Amino acid sequence: MEGRRCHPEFWSRFSLAKTSKTSKFRECLVYCFSNLTIPKNRTHRHVVEQIATEFHIPVEYLAEDLDQPVFTRGQVVFDFVGDALDDIARNYTDMQWWVSDRGLNMDIVSPAEHSEPSKSTIIAQRATRRRLVVLPILVKRRWTPCRLAAKAGLGKNSVYQYLDGTRAKITDVNRKAIAETLGLRPGQLPE
Repeated sequence: MEGRRCHPEFWSRFSLAKTSKTSKFRECLVYCFSNLTIPKNRTHRHVVEQIATEFHIPVEYLAEDLDQPVFTRGQVVFDFVGDALDDIARNYTDMQWWVSDRGLNMDIVSPAEHSEPSKSTIIAQRATRRRLVVLPILVKRRWTPCRLAAKAGLGKNSVYQYLDGTRAKITDVNRKAIAETLGLRPGQLPE
């Protein structure tokens, strides 16, 4: 699915800071693909609720803004769950979405809440971007990060620190080695 967003690095309205690190719904946002037909005379609220129902994600809170507009034509949702939710949120000024331990939230947030992220948030975001690309490939190949390091000819700390976000940058040589081992071009490996 090259060209698709399908991970938080490209979700402009997703709040990683508000998302629970322990929420069992996080993985569904990236790995679940929605294929729904929404009848006419429905709103974005209906679309969000139908996506949530399809993947058994409880809805904790949805802003009233999602009740407008009412669409006079039916819609098709054919997208990764996170991409579909982000597309909906972008239709509203200052709307963000996130998942807590109790479920999905979409709400209008004040611009003051868009503050600079903390160091731990930056590390977590970096790790999320990297893991969303690398881990599905490792799972498919039934490899551990340690095996990736061995196949790429790198020390295991290079790979582990890259994946957990504590290593801010990797050298071009290491980037190329990891990417080629995973069957990617170096530019496809997140920074």
